[in-house]
Amino acid sequence: GEHGLSEEHGNSAFGPVSEHKLNLEKKRLDFCLQSIKKNGYLITSELPREYNGFPRGYFLISNSGEWVFRIVGAKHRAAALIWLGWKNIPVCCEPNFPKCIYESEISNWPGVLSGEFTLKDAKLIFDSYFRDPDLKIWS
Repeated sequence: GEHGLSEEHGNSAFGPVSEHKLNLEKKRLDFCLQSIKKNGYLITSELPREYNGFPRGYFLISNSGEWVFRIVGAKHRAAALIWLGWKNIPVCCEPNFPKCIYESEISNWPGVLSGEFTLKDAKLIFDSYFRDPDLKIWS
C-alpha cells in the first residue's frame, strides 16, 4: 500500500486497482505533467535539494530475442514525458534489480517461486509488454 491506501487497492505496476488507487495515480501523473510543463524535466532540484535521477528499470528479454525496458522508478515522470512527445528518455538500470529478466527463466522468478504469481499469470504479465498496444489482454 501507499499514501494511506492498503495493498487491497491494487498495484499500479500490474493492476487491477480500485477507484481510489486509480484517482491517486491520476493525481500523481497530473502533478508530474504540470511540473515538467512549468519547470522542464529536472533530475535535480534546489528547493528542496533533491536528486531524483533518471527513470530506473531493467530489461525484459523474450525467448525470440526481443527486449523492452521496464521502468520501475520514476514511471510517472516517464509517462508525462511520453505524453509530451519525447521520443527518447534517458534511463538507468535499477541498482537493486538484475539488469535483465529472461522469459526462459520464468519458473525461477522470485514472484513465481514465492507464490505471489502463478506461472500462467507471470507469463501473461511478461507477454503484455510485447503485445500489440491495440490488443486487449483482459476480459
